[in-house]
Amino acid sequence: MLSGRPPIRADGEGGLTAVRLCPQLALYLSALLSLLTAILLGLLDDLFDIRWRHKLPIPIVASIPLLLVYYAQGGLTTVVMPKGARELLGPVVDLGEAKRDVIRCSTPH
Repeated sequence: MLSGRPPIRADGEGGLTAVRLCPQLALYLSALLSLLTAILLGLLDDLFDIRWRHKLPIPIVASIPLLLVYYAQGGLTTVVMPKGARELLGPVVDLGEAKRDVIRCSTPH
């Protein structure tokens, strides 16, 4: 079990399927991909002084993995508040339509 490989189980068709080890892995990887794309854009802009017409599509493409995970998880709009803000706003805040409007405005139609 501790050999470094994920546990394997047989599925109904005789093939092998890896058991999901981290259910939020897609969320973490998409956030990491979007963050690294933004860092790369900033670095390339500093080094090569990229024009605005070339910079504009890069953040739009970088947001696609996050939007796909948002859609796949059912479009939850709740945010867990940090410890200092829990006294004012409560432990969990539902942003509702405000978050959806920001996402709609930031993506091409």
